[in-house]
Amino acid sequence: MIENKGKENKTSIMINLSDKPGSLLSILKPFAENDINMTRIETRPSRNNDFQHTFFIDFEGYYEDEIIIKLLEKLEKMSEELRIIGSYSVLN
Repeated sequence: MIENKGKENKTSIMINLSDKPGSLLSILKPFAENDINMTRIETRPSRNNDFQHTFFIDFEGYYEDEIIIKLLEKLEKMSEELRIIGSYSVLN
């Protein structure tokens, strides 16, 4: 995992969800409830399961920040699988 905490940071995750109504909405709500800005979301069919979708999400924050830890814990409970790809400093 990339670890480079700077003044402004982003985190990238991969999350697998079951293919059922409301599953995407359920993982988007915690971002809004915690005022965490998503900067990118992409979806791909799961390679391992026809009944799952894989989402790649980038958002503002560092994976060790308290609010991000709580977000990730909540998302992990809702998902089939959650992987932290990395956190990195924003270059602006």
